[in-house]
Amino acid sequence: MAVTSRRWRGIWIKGMGAAPLLRKRFELKRVPDSVTAFVCGLGFHVLYINGHKADERELAPGISQYDRHVSYIRYDITGLLQEGYNSIAVLLGDGLYHDPARNAWAFQHASWRDDCKLLCELESDGKVIVVSDLTWKYAASWITNTGLRLGEEQDCRNFNVRSLGNDFDDGAWTSVSQAAPPPGRLMEENMPPVKVIRRISAVSSHPIGQNGIIYDFGVNLAGRCELKVRGAAGCRLTVTYGERLYADGRLDLENISQHVSEKTFQTESFYLDGSEQRLHSNFTYSGFQYAEIVWENGKPEILTAEAVFLATDLKEVGNLDSSDEILNRLQAAAKRSYRGNFVGIPTDCPHREKNGWTGDAQLAFETGCWNFDMEEAASNFLRIVVDTQRASGQLPGIAPTGGWGFNWGSGPAWDAILFEYPLQMYRFYGNTENLVEHFAAYRRYLEFCRGMSVADLLDFGLGDWCSGIAENPPTRLTSSAYYSHMVVTMAAFCRILGHDASEYDELAARIKAAFNRAFYRGGGIYHQGEITSLSCALYLGLVPESERGAVAARLADKVRAENHLAKFGILGAKYVLRVLADYGYIDDAWQILTQTTCPGWANWVKNGGATTLWEHWDGTSSRNHIMFGDFSGWCYEYLGGIKYHHPLGTLAIHPQLPRHLKFFSAAYQSRDGKIVSGWKREQDGVEFNITIPDGRTAEFVWNGHASTLHAGENKLVFRE
Repeated sequence: MAVTSRRWRGIWIKGMGAAPLLRKRFELKRVPDSVTAFVCGLGFHVLYINGHKADERELAPGISQYDRHVSYIRYDITGLLQEGYNSIAVLLGDGLYHDPARNAWAFQHASWRDDCKLLCELESDGKVIVVSDLTWKYAASWITNTGLRLGEEQDCRNFNVRSLGNDFDDGAWTSVSQAAPPPGRLMEENMPPVKVIRRISAVSSHPIGQNGIIYDFGVNLAGRCELKVRGAAGCRLTVTYGERLYADGRLDLENISQHVSEKTFQTESFYLDGSEQRLHSNFTYSGFQYAEIVWENGKPEILTAEAVFLATDLKEVGNLDSSDEILNRLQAAAKRSYRGNFVGIPTDCPHREKNGWTGDAQLAFETGCWNFDMEEAASNFLRIVVDTQRASGQLPGIAPTGGWGFNWGSGPAWDAILFEYPLQMYRFYGNTENLVEHFAAYRRYLEFCRGMSVADLLDFGLGDWCSGIAENPPTRLTSSAYYSHMVVTMAAFCRILGHDASEYDELAARIKAAFNRAFYRGGGIYHQGEITSLSCALYLGLVPESERGAVAARLADKVRAENHLAKFGILGAKYVLRVLADYGYIDDAWQILTQTTCPGWANWVKNGGATTLWEHWDGTSSRNHIMFGDFSGWCYEYLGGIKYHHPLGTLAIHPQLPRHLKFFSAAYQSRDGKIVSGWKREQDGVEFNITIPDGRTAEFVWNGHASTLHAGENKLVFRE
């Protein structure tokens, strides 16, 4: 996404009120062949042409690091115009740009924070015909309060649908005033928009006292409720969203509301106008399974209540299926968590924070790439991460940031997103644009690390987060390991771009030697033999070749001694399954993934009824996090055995078959075509059904059998 070279004729304008409605009426002598609207409405906007919403996008434009870049959107509005008089109306809401909530991350003090504002132009057949200027009018809308984390308040008695159309007399409205532009440079948004992904009916409901009801939608999601109601004018409905209930059936917000110092967290309210009407918010979303609706000043009739799943409209490219119900439920939970935590940017959770935690994003990125087409959305977020970088090279733990997260909440395991995103986008899509565009940022970050290192090791940042156990490896171990990984990756970037990589090759060798001097105890033991310490050293390539088998054996012994419980945090969750499978311990990896005791993934779905992934193994905090979600990518790469690297033109199928799994299939729509790796156990052997894209071949290896597979469908049968 490059900075725009567009020359804008309009000026920034604004109106007063929580969500002002700005409009302009104009005349066309004929219906033009094409008309494009270029709109930047901050924080969020909704564009109406002649009373019709311009398209299906929500929460537009996407969140950005507003002091560096601001996104505008290109709308094709040709089919919405008519000969004669037309109108354009833009409804504005706060979003993150003007976040009013007192919150732990200090966005209410962000340097960019300012009133809602609009820059707009209409271009017809190459000629600008309407611009945002002082001839526009505005009025306070029916929305009386907005907040990305707080919710939204509406007084529907003030809503006049005609004010969105071209037959409305706005003569009594107030002229807009000129606004100062936002601090960031304008760039065209080039990623899938946030849209309605799915509509979900309630599976049950129960009353709360005499004036309330709670709906259960059966799954945890990101989005909002849409209500069809009938009630007296002035009757007030309040909708509050949560993902847990107390034992007495009341809504429990304790696990998600602690970081926002407002009483209206995840709450919407509506004053009815006396007609049958549909209600929903415009400028916020919530994370929830349950919606509590209470009323006052009369009793409304709730005709329908529907949950609307909002997420970035990522194209699905991957699918898994198996004979194991728990694995299938975990895969569904991982995909739902990934979607629910990608609403414009990748987030940690869709309720408590809605923050772009970089550690969560980088750890789950391979899962994202196997299941969805991530190139455009991830490129956009990588730009935001780069925009947060200080001149020193330092990065915060969240992106965007209003200044919070630099000296706590970051560190190499989180900052590795700066390298992991472009590395995986190169692998899956052949994308080198991000390597070129942000190369200076990569170099700057490694210079920051060099300045922070002592004897080529790092000791800052977060470590194996949310492990729930006492025997975590020291941060010095995991941070130094990621330092090595980033330096090795930078050397690879240099080679891809034709640069000299010797500086980084030499630094990587020094870090590896220092790491082993500091942490290797001999006999296959790193540090004190913690699961994360052993798997980290292997996964990130720090174990000398002669010692790898011994370290892997120690890891297998350790996980067996722990009864295959998940005695690790989010970093270990990235490494352990992969390393065990790499070194021949696929059954141990499978047992960790599917054993149903806490701590463990399967406990969430088997005993906790989870429909999304949790933040903590015991479920005490958020119940919609993606940071433990790498197992989905692991399934494609190990159970399916798909080894794919688009720009190198390499494809191999090396499936691994856990003893207790009878059937498995992974399908992935790659840049080269559809890849399918499926297998099933028969009475006396195993049948493989594998599809290879046109024009490609693949190396197949399983249990001593090796062959070359050609394009099309391939069926192989072996005795096991």
